[in-house]
Amino acid sequence: MKRYIFKDDSYWFSNGCSCCDDYLMESFNSEQTCGNFGSAFSEEDCYLQAICTELGYEFWEDVPDEYREMEYTELKKLANEMGIVLEFTE
Repeated sequence: MKRYIFKDDSYWFSNGCSCCDDYLMESFNSEQTCGNFGSAFSEEDCYLQAICTELGYEFWEDVPDEYREMEYTELKKLANEMGIVLEFTE
């Protein structure tokens, strides 16, 4: 089993005016995934990064569309089949 730990670096963004609501900017980072992938912006992206790292991809350009087009539940299922476990910390 391969464990990937993602730190939740999400933050609230504000335009600085009272007319607009603040919104959550999701950001997750892991030292175990390929650094070339950058930050993940959802749990779905975290799964994709972990899977692609495990498969040996180093650049987004090399990742086949079949992985990028998978839904969240498909990515979770594939990660489970590959023995990948994600952990989220603050």
